[in-house]
Amino acid sequence: MISLKNVDFSYGGEFSLKNINMEINDGKIISVLGPNGSGKTTLLKIISGIINDYSGDVFVDNYNIKNIHRKILSRIISYVPQDLTLGFDFSVKEIVMMGRYPHIPLLSDLNKHDLDIVKNAMEITGIKNLENRSIREISGGEKQRVLIARAIAQESRVIVLDEPTSNLDIKYQLEIMKLLNKMVKNGDKTVIMSMHDINLSIRFCDEIFLMNEGKMVSSGKPDEVINDKILSSVYGINAKVLRNGDGRIVYVFPDEFNGHG
Repeated sequence: MISLKNVDFSYGGEFSLKNINMEINDGKIISVLGPNGSGKTTLLKIISGIINDYSGDVFVDNYNIKNIHRKILSRIISYVPQDLTLGFDFSVKEIVMMGRYPHIPLLSDLNKHDLDIVKNAMEITGIKNLENRSIREISGGEKQRVLIARAIAQESRVIVLDEPTSNLDIKYQLEIMKLLNKMVKNGDKTVIMSMHDINLSIRFCDEIFLMNEGKMVSSGKPDEVINDKILSSVYGINAKVLRNGDGRIVYVFPDEFNGHG
């Protein structure tokens, strides 16, 4: 379990997370929703240990992550950014191999066990045929799968992804969401990701945490969190939430802006 207790953070007073409290159970797909600037990326970087100058506490299995060595924490939590900016030209395989670094001693090379894990990660994500291609030469959807393969090779229990479907066409969006869903349902993974697409979150996620202006507005199952009123309040739109006879959300589509967003 991951839990956040009274977490606050600010960028020189210009932006802040305010009194964030969360509990994330193992074996779930979690979506963090909210408008641009609501604090989603900052929150994920705090959970991943990338940002550590916050107040409050973040716990993994009751251990405060500030007291966990960075290399050990990387074996528990992996972080997948929206994009990867590199100073050098690496092959797809080399990028995936980087996921093994938390598991190997300093100045050591990857052994057969490590390389087998890398191969398996590429096969799971469907990028084995790209292993010798430059990371700079492949498509956005392929690059996203490379970053997920690196996280799989890292063998972390928790995978944190910052908008994994951003700027991808619907085919790649569905491929990535189905891949993440399969990883959670067939194994012992927990996936936490920021999202813009409400409908993808409803379809694939077990729970939604909804943020606005650095605060946690609501959390729970998608059918409990998403409704006309909260979409109007958070996103500044009038939206229609279509539900089936069981009350489960089928689809959400915006009707018109209400002038408050």
